[in-house]
Amino acid sequence: MYFLFDIGGTNTRVGISKDGHNLDQFEKLPTPQNYVEALDFLVGKATEFADGGEYLAIAGGLPGTLSLDKMVLTNAPNLKPWINQPIASDLKQRLNAPVHLMNDTAAVGLGESSVGAGKDYSIVAFIGIGTGVGGARFIDNKLDENRWGFEPGHHILDIEGNKYIEWEKLISGSGISKSMGKPTSEIKDPVFWQEVAKKVAVGVHNTVVFWSPDIVILGGGLINSEAINTNEVKEHLDEIQTIFRSAPPVVRSTLGEQGGLLGALTLLKQRQVIT
Repeated sequence: MYFLFDIGGTNTRVGISKDGHNLDQFEKLPTPQNYVEALDFLVGKATEFADGGEYLAIAGGLPGTLSLDKMVLTNAPNLKPWINQPIASDLKQRLNAPVHLMNDTAAVGLGESSVGAGKDYSIVAFIGIGTGVGGARFIDNKLDENRWGFEPGHHILDIEGNKYIEWEKLISGSGISKSMGKPTSEIKDPVFWQEVAKKVAVGVHNTVVFWSPDIVILGGGLINSEAINTNEVKEHLDEIQTIFRSAPPVVRSTLGEQGGLLGALTLLKQRQVIT
């Protein structure tokens, strides 16, 4: 049996796989900001799901940059109390199973590239737009080589004097809420969201010229809720992109809330923990 988790800045998804191939249980709950509370929450859910059984391995995604040994978060803009906390060793000690970690958006992208919208493509770019903005590049269903991970949400789109404007500040849930003074769920103006879609397209354009993918998959809370319209993003991209013969397809993720858990399961298979 395998315990799986996908921790975001706002919500956490947890589940188990009994056979290493299928997802057998799934829950979505708010992410505790306090690390000790979060650890107790994860261990409690894992114990509840196990129902007296034992785990062979644990895998999951964390929202930020991981250390080179993939054991702790070294930077997490939307979950700062978790930075440098020994989550891998804590979970291993309390659940008596090896722990495998990756960036949360990369986990969702791995699920999408292997069993979701990108499964028939060789080079996949995944962008997740939720509380923050993350993304990753996949080659033949595997996370591309990197040193610190991928953070497309933090590439700079504009400069105002000495202020550098990151893509995440313009299109993420946290960025929009801060600039508008209210939660994104309370913003109903379609013209506003059309403008956001255009800003998404600008960043997707940069992703395309940097990564040259076969397909771009958009996911995350603001995409899954359809606050940001994927078709509008594609239309803007087709207008902006001029260097290549044509822009790649831009599609919405297909795995929904379970993408990160399926990505974590795929990670265990790729690391030959599951054979």
